[in-house]
Amino acid sequence: MKTFTKQHVPRFFRRLRLITATIPIVLSWTSGCAARGVVADGNPGAVHAERVVIDSDAPRPPFEFADADEAFLDEIQRAAFDFFWNEADERTGLVPDRTSSDVVSVAGVGFELSALPIGVERGWITRRQGEARARLVLSSLLAQPTNRKAGLFFHFLNPHDASPKRVGTELVVSTVDSAILLAGAITAGQYFGGEVAALGDQLVADADWAFFADHDHPDGEGFLTLGWKPVSDDDPTGKGEILPYFWLDSGDEHRLATFMAVCSPDPDHRLDPAVYYRLRRMLGWHKGEVVWFPYSGALFTAFFAHCWIDYAHLGVDNPSAWGVEQRARVDWWENSRRMVH
Repeated sequence: MKTFTKQHVPRFFRRLRLITATIPIVLSWTSGCAARGVVADGNPGAVHAERVVIDSDAPRPPFEFADADEAFLDEIQRAAFDFFWNEADERTGLVPDRTSSDVVSVAGVGFELSALPIGVERGWITRRQGEARARLVLSSLLAQPTNRKAGLFFHFLNPHDASPKRVGTELVVSTVDSAILLAGAITAGQYFGGEVAALGDQLVADADWAFFADHDHPDGEGFLTLGWKPVSDDDPTGKGEILPYFWLDSGDEHRLATFMAVCSPDPDHRLDPAVYYRLRRMLGWHKGEVVWFPYSGALFTAFFAHCWIDYAHLGVDNPSAWGVEQRARVDWWENSRRMVH
């Protein structure tokens, strides 16, 4: 196999065995989309756009790397795993969001759950240890009924009992942070099976994404809201309101949250798959190449969804196959490669 160096592949993508170890989420409707995405039907403009978004000659995983790159990436990956493993609360297994305080972010817990199979595969922990940690984390989350509304979780939790925690002015159920948590639960469940899978499946099934879709707000158009906040801290799962802000664009936060929403196993909790393809795809330029970019322009929104969705193998999508004619077809792997290059 050809050895790629720093000049060939952006640094983030050089450790793709991390991603393959997390068992990416590729559900049936997504595979169907990829299969139907071969022919560019629908909007003629999409064919033209496809020519500048797709590069079939770009290297794809798996990769081999120079020894120096391997050593550097091993060091970074081991240090990241050690944080997830060593800093978690002994009572709940929940990892802190930061070293400066003991607050837990459910998104961080999603990454923690995703890291456990990697630790096993790399030989840093045993399978029994990883399975026990995943079971502790998931059972701790389920045992605390005040930490979620309509199946989605408050952004921040207390580490000792998984109850919701106000951080500054924020006490909010977060759709994107819940999506990352559930992606991690699926990863751990698929890898360890058994009770871990059952606990993860329950979390995924309980998530009522339809509750967080706003069909009345003029900016909502049926898209997913960023979150929900309670009227009172004393009754976090009681009366509250959906935030009037929505996932509208095609950054990784937008796509991952919407992806999870349209893939719910419960049809009453599920959004229409067309919502995923209706996310705005804004055209821009980066280093002389055309890219589709999120409104914020934040770099982290260009790559982290690849940890769970195997865009490298899904290839070009096809919005028109889902009745969305005014969106160009995009290969999200290639788009992310260009964004981080």
